[in-house]
Amino acid sequence: MASCNGAHPSTSAMCSSSFNVGVPNNASVRQGGFGTDSVDSLSTFGYGTEDRAFGPLSIPVCGMCVSGQPGTSRCQDCSKIICNNCYTLHISQYANHHVTNLADIPNIQSLLYPSPSFSLGGVHNGHDNDSPLSILCDKHREEAFLFCLTCKVLACRDCSLQHGLLHSVISLPEYIQFVRDEIERLLEEAERGITIMCTRYDKFSEMIRQMEENEKHAAGRILDTAKHIKMLVDNRARQLISDESKSNAKKKSSLLRHLKMVCENRSELQNMVKQLTHVQNTRKPFDLLSAYNEFSVRLKKMQKSASDTFVCEHDEVQFYVPDRSLFTAVANFGVLCNLGCACRTVAIGRAKARARSGSPNVLHVNVRDHKGNICLQTPETTAPTAQLLLPDGNAGGVCTVDWAEGAYLVRYSPMADGIHYLHIKLRGQHIVDSPFTVTVQKQRDYEEIGFPKLVFGEEGGEEGQLCRPWGVCCDPDGNIIVADRSNNRVQIFRPDGTFYHKFGEQGSEAGQFDRPAGIASDIMRRIVVADKDNHRIQVFKATGEYMFMFGGKGNKDGQFNYPWDVDVNSEGQIIVSDTRNRRIQLFSASGNFIRKFGYENNGMWKLFDSPRGVCFGHDGKVIVTEFNNHCIVVLDPFLSNARYVGKEGSGPEELTRPQGICVDEYGHIIVADSRNNRIQIFHPNGSQLRHFGSPGIKPGELDRPSGICVSPDGKIVVVDFGNSRIQVF
Repeated sequence: MASCNGAHPSTSAMCSSSFNVGVPNNASVRQGGFGTDSVDSLSTFGYGTEDRAFGPLSIPVCGMCVSGQPGTSRCQDCSKIICNNCYTLHISQYANHHVTNLADIPNIQSLLYPSPSFSLGGVHNGHDNDSPLSILCDKHREEAFLFCLTCKVLACRDCSLQHGLLHSVISLPEYIQFVRDEIERLLEEAERGITIMCTRYDKFSEMIRQMEENEKHAAGRILDTAKHIKMLVDNRARQLISDESKSNAKKKSSLLRHLKMVCENRSELQNMVKQLTHVQNTRKPFDLLSAYNEFSVRLKKMQKSASDTFVCEHDEVQFYVPDRSLFTAVANFGVLCNLGCACRTVAIGRAKARARSGSPNVLHVNVRDHKGNICLQTPETTAPTAQLLLPDGNAGGVCTVDWAEGAYLVRYSPMADGIHYLHIKLRGQHIVDSPFTVTVQKQRDYEEIGFPKLVFGEEGGEEGQLCRPWGVCCDPDGNIIVADRSNNRVQIFRPDGTFYHKFGEQGSEAGQFDRPAGIASDIMRRIVVADKDNHRIQVFKATGEYMFMFGGKGNKDGQFNYPWDVDVNSEGQIIVSDTRNRRIQLFSASGNFIRKFGYENNGMWKLFDSPRGVCFGHDGKVIVTEFNNHCIVVLDPFLSNARYVGKEGSGPEELTRPQGICVDEYGHIIVADSRNNRIQIFHPNGSQLRHFGSPGIKPGELDRPSGICVSPDGKIVVVDFGNSRIQVF
């Protein structure tokens, strides 16, 4: 340890936290004008073999003279190192002392400069442990009686002069007592830690034992279920075989009876033929007449008997296999339901990175097990917990976790702008990527909207070119997804407008399109496309891989007649504007029909003649643009209680052929006012907030805008239909 050779700044008061060594409150401290210095840890208290002024102390220095001559001998009685010049003087003064040459002393370095050592009996550095104060300083090798808190070294009387007034010192006995107390405290903490570890060991051991028992129990139930299924199948097979055997036995008995009758009739007919042949040759008329009458009666009787021997049985047996769903059910019998694993559970949605202050933000939590499979959750299952914190650790807003459609939704409302940390845990452990760093921004007022921040696309069929596009949406990463209608494909662009990838082609097979119109991206990153002229909805993965479709041309529930637009809510439900059927239809995430609204069930067909754009609003509301009636229709989550906004015209709050529609974070309704070549923004109550756009081809000008959406960072993305381009405001 280095000794002190200069002034050092004072540090903070000694800390008493775990594993940190501080100065006891009752210690007598000799200090300068800067107060008591701290001692960081026990590891800093020791004896070094290096001096800042003289470098490594591998050569012992004479302890008698002041010239720092190298020592050559050591007095075994007073333990002093002596140089050649002082040897004679020391012998003359202490004739009875025994002086030994250093070269003759084994392990001299370890004797002179031992490693630091602590024990409950005291501290030693080469002297007798029975004398706790017989400790030498590192530099002068004189008896130490102080401890410098600034330099963390032992100090003798000569050292105390060098430490000066700027250093803080404490008496060595007090410091040793403090170390004793600290060691006692550390022992207590270690013992408490051992108790805690033993408790946890027992708990984990019990959990392992319980898991093994549960595994055996589950395996037993699986095998029992399999045996039961096999028994039912075997019983059914035996029953079918038995039924067939009984049926065949009855048919065989009937056939044997008929066979006997046939044999008897054949024998009698043969006898009759012989007798008739004999009578036919007689010349007696009476015998002929008698034979005729007799054999006519007998033949009629035989013919009647022969009719009873007509074959009415059949030898064909067919077995009809059950529906294929039975084989699927048997092949996939049973479901293993594990509790969710935090290290596999993920949160989905843009709200894990960006949010709006003062309004609800929603995340979807997919609870998965250790294998990554989605768990079959129920409302009674342990739910995730959520907490929104500021950088200083204080609460940053209200968080709730709700159960919805077999999954969990995390809703939170930040109270201020700036960086927040969203903690989502499952049974006390963070889920994947938690805590999330969320950038919270204030509400956009649209005061300066009008000139686009980004314009991309031009007419054509190459990558990045568009031909009369209609629908647009953004995925959670801000990628812009466009229904390139006349090119019969979907194109995906990065947030900066550069081409990313595309999929689809002309056709009616799975993955092909015929003038696709509306498009949406859900929280699972699936892309839902209104394949308009094929009268169906197709669902794809984010990569463009086909997943499934539903619909087909018709007017029954679940069928379509030119579906124009589509949207998906946070629960995965899909809303479709079934334009030529003059209705909208709501479907589950898998495409199952739920309910509808239209002329056929509301008695107001004149006010719902041509639904075009459709979207989900806040609180589950559904908002539709009425293309022919030049207005907006707002419905409740049950597709009822219609409210109408706007009327035909070009003034404020007036519309002409409205098409695409969307809702921003705060419930503002944003409409593509197509034939007025502008975008209108309405308050949730229907009053106008802003409008922008005018006819033309320059940036900021529009030609029949169609699809519209809001990006994750709050920008308005507009399909400039007539100009075959995308503008971002």
